[in-house]
Amino acid sequence: MFDPMTDPVLILDREGRLLRANRAFYQTTGLDPQSTAGLRFTEIAHPDGESGSCEICSDQLSTPSSGSNEVATGSAWGQIQVWLHDIHDAKGERLGTMQLIRDLTVMSRPEADAERERARERVSRRRVLFEHDTHRGS
Repeated sequence: MFDPMTDPVLILDREGRLLRANRAFYQTTGLDPQSTAGLRFTEIAHPDGESGSCEICSDQLSTPSSGSNEVATGSAWGQIQVWLHDIHDAKGERLGTMQLIRDLTVMSRPEADAERERARERVSRRRVLFEHDTHRGS
């Protein structure tokens, strides 16, 4: 169902173990379903055990709350944004969490292009002012 999505999506149980992930997750991380089945998300995202410094893992995975939106800059996957949504059964019991992960480095490319354009405009304005000042002084 969520395989066509271009952003990585994961389904975790109550203990934060991976139940299912879409194709984009495996393509983004270079991992495979067999090696990650049943692992806690913190073990996948931080294989060297450095999850204590990750804002998302230390804050949100321990006490997830629906609709939370966190940005992690120190992730092994670069700068990412993660949306966490609780999954409940018909009685309202929390079964697990759905995570949607967005790579912010991809989103920042247009911003970088815009910044380069602004820099070109500043250089161009300075050149015009310089040429105006040099012509005026002669």
